[in-house]
Amino acid sequence: PPLAEWDTLVTPKFTLHGKLAGGGDGRLRWLPVGGVRPILPSQTDTIEIRRSFSPTAEFVGAPALFYTHTGDIIPGNLRDLDRTAVEIESSVVEAKTLPVDGLDAIQLGGAGGRNLRGFSDSGWKVVKGPADAVRKDAGSLLLQVGNSVGHPSVLHSNEIKFIFGSESGYGALRVRLFCAGTDPGESTNLLLGCMGNRLSWGIEQVEGQFDNQQQLPMEPGASVTVRMVIADSGVDLYLNGVLARNAAVTPVKRAGAGLVFEAASMWGNPVQPMIVRDFSTMSGPGRAWLPEVSAAAKMEALTVPRFRKDDPPRHALLASNGDLLRGEIEAATATHFGFRSGLENLRVPRDRVRAAIWLKKPDPTAPPPQPPTIASKLLESKLTRRVRYSSAGLGILLNALQREFSALRFVVPELANAPRVTMQLGGQTVSAALDEICRAFGLRYRVQDETIVLEVGPGTASDLVEKVYWLKPSAFASADAAKDALASTGVTLSKPSAVKWNAKSGQLSFTGLATEHEKVAAILATHFGGVLGSQSHWLLLTNGGRLGLAVEKFGDDAVTGSHPIYGRCRIPIAEIHTIRTSPPEPTPAMKSLADWHLLFAPEPVLPESGGESSAALGKPAKPFKLAMLEGGEFELAQWNGKVIVLDFWATWCGPCIKSLPALIESIAAFPADRVTLLGVNQSEPAEQVKRFLETHGWKLPVALDAGQKVARQYGVEGIPHTVIVGPDGNVAWVKTGFSPDGATEAAEAVKKLLSGAAPVPQ
Repeated sequence: PPLAEWDTLVTPKFTLHGKLAGGGDGRLRWLPVGGVRPILPSQTDTIEIRRSFSPTAEFVGAPALFYTHTGDIIPGNLRDLDRTAVEIESSVVEAKTLPVDGLDAIQLGGAGGRNLRGFSDSGWKVVKGPADAVRKDAGSLLLQVGNSVGHPSVLHSNEIKFIFGSESGYGALRVRLFCAGTDPGESTNLLLGCMGNRLSWGIEQVEGQFDNQQQLPMEPGASVTVRMVIADSGVDLYLNGVLARNAAVTPVKRAGAGLVFEAASMWGNPVQPMIVRDFSTMSGPGRAWLPEVSAAAKMEALTVPRFRKDDPPRHALLASNGDLLRGEIEAATATHFGFRSGLENLRVPRDRVRAAIWLKKPDPTAPPPQPPTIASKLLESKLTRRVRYSSAGLGILLNALQREFSALRFVVPELANAPRVTMQLGGQTVSAALDEICRAFGLRYRVQDETIVLEVGPGTASDLVEKVYWLKPSAFASADAAKDALASTGVTLSKPSAVKWNAKSGQLSFTGLATEHEKVAAILATHFGGVLGSQSHWLLLTNGGRLGLAVEKFGDDAVTGSHPIYGRCRIPIAEIHTIRTSPPEPTPAMKSLADWHLLFAPEPVLPESGGESSAALGKPAKPFKLAMLEGGEFELAQWNGKVIVLDFWATWCGPCIKSLPALIESIAAFPADRVTLLGVNQSEPAEQVKRFLETHGWKLPVALDAGQKVARQYGVEGIPHTVIVGPDGNVAWVKTGFSPDGATEAAEAVKKLLSGAAPVPQ
C-alpha cells in the first residue's frame, strides 16, 4: 500500500512507516514496511505511534467527555451527579463513578467538527461589503474588492482544502484564521499572492506585508491548490501538494474556530477580485473543541461578590454561543440539568449546554493582582522597523528589540553551540517576536518584575524523562513536601527537574534524568506507602478521550490495562488514533477548561458611620449616556430637576433579584413626572435581559451598561448598588447590597429629597 495507508512511529530522531502489532503483553511491537516479523522499539526513547485512517473515515464523538485534573479525558455518558461523585457509563473504563474533586469539566456533544463541501452551508456569511457584490454558489466564491466572506466554525476540522486564483492572473487572497466567529479580531492572517509567474506567501505582519516572504514559480494565470492541516500548535500549509510553511500560532492569535476570506493588497498593489473554489474540510480523529468565551465574560463569572464569600458558586454552564451561567448543578438527567443560580432553581435543557465547568475555590490568602509592569506592557507593543536578519545570533535579535524599546531588559542563559538563524522582525508585537526567537533557540521566557527572563525550555533537554507514579493520596502533604522528601532521600533535583504532586488522584509526576528516575522508583517502592503502579502508555482515542494506563496487554483487537481510579480498562484498537510512551501536550480544549479559579471581589472601605463608602456623596452625579433596552437612549443631563434612582444589577445576581421587586414597588408610589427608577444592567446581552424581565413580569426601564463604564464612574464594587441623584444633580444617597429594609430606606430618601430636606447618606 502507499505510505499514507501505513501507521507511523515517531521518535525525537526519526519517523518510520509500518503497522502496530499486538504481542499479547504490555510491550509495544512494530512491524516496519518490508519487515518479516514485529520488533520491540527502544525503551529509552519517547515513542509515538500514529495510526492511519481512511480519508473517508467517520469519527463518532462520545456523548460526554470527562476532563480530569491529571490530564485524562474519559469518554462516556453522564448519568447523574451530586456533591461527591459523578455517575458515568463508559465502554472503556470499569469505574461507574468519578470523584467530583478530580474533575475540571464535562464536555457534552462529543468531539470533532462537520465535513463541509463548497459554500452552500448556512454558516457562510458576507462579513464585509455589499452582499449582492459577492458571487457565491455551491462550488465557488468570487470576492470583489472590499468584500469578505467567512464561516464561524470551519477550523473545528483537522484539514481544509481549496483552490484560489485571479481572473487577471494578479492579486492576493487574505485568509484570516482562528477568528472569534467571523470577527477578525486577533486572527492569524495568511497572505497568498499570484504575481504573474510567481506565487508568494507568508504570514501577514502589517497590512499587505509578509513576515518571511517565500516564492515559487507558477504558470501565469494558473490556479493554486491550498491544503491546511490544523494542529494544536499551528498550521501546516501545502501549496500544490508541497509543504510550504509550518506556521506556529500563539494563543493570543487563536481567538476561535472561524475563517474569513477576502481580496487583499500585497506590497501596496491594487486589490483585485479573487476566486475561491472546491472548498472542503475533513475532520480527523480525536478533535475536541469548545465555544470560545470572551475574557470579560469569564472574568465576570469568576468574580465572587463579597456577600457570596461563604457560599461561592461551584459550577459554570457554558452554552454553544459562549454564554455562561454560574451557580451549582444539583442534578443531571437525560434531558436537563437542575441548576441553582443565586436564589433561582432552573431547569436547563442539556442540548443547550456544551460544557459544565468546575470552579476552583478562591484562596483567601492569595495576594491581590498586581498592576502590569512596564515590561509586561511592552510585550504588546508593535515593532515598527522592518529588518530581515540572516545568520543572526540570539544577542543580535534581542538588541534589535532593545533598539526600538530601550526599556526592555533581558536575562539570558549561557548557550553552548547556539544556532544562527534567519528571521524578520517588524510589524509583530514584542511578545510575538519573542515567541519566534524562543522557538528558534529552544528557549522560553517569563516576566519577572521589570525584566524578561529567558531560560532553557522544557523540550530542549532531550535527556530528560517525565514519568508519573501512582501513590496513596496521603503520601505527601503538598508538592513542596514531595520535593523535600525526595531530596532528603538522596534524589538530585537538578534545575531542569520538576516534581508535581496531585493528592486527589495520588499522582506524582517527576521530570528528570533517567538515573534520577531509577533512584525515585527505588525509594518510592519502600517509602511513603509504596508505589501502586505507574502509567506506561497514553492512549488518545478517536472520540476525543485520552487515558494514561498501566498497559498489561497489546492485543490484536484491543489494549487492556489498569488505573487506580478508573479500574480495569479495555480500549478497542479501532478507537485509538495515537499511542505514546510519554504524556501528550494538553489540547486547546483542555487548556480552556483547566484554569477557572474564582476571585474574591475587593472589600469596600467602610466609613466610621457604618454605611458603604462612596466618594460620590454630595458631589455632582457623573454624566453618562446609555442605550435603553427597548430602544433610544438615557442621558442623565436631560433629567435635571427630578429625582433619579439608579439601580446597578444583573440577572445572575441573587441579591439583585431579591431586592428589585420591592424597590420597583416603592418607587412606583411616587409621581412619575418627579421620580424615575432606572435599572442599569451590567454587561449582559439585551435578549437575555428581555427574557428575564418577561419571565419575572417586571416593569422596569433598563439601560445597558455593556462595558461597565458607568458602574466604574459611580464606584460600583458589588451589586445591587443603588444611587439616588437629587433634583440639584448631586448624589444624595448610596447603598450597596441587599437588606430587608433597603427599599423602604430608598423611599424615605426620595421623600426627603422631594420635600427639600437632604436624606441621611447610607
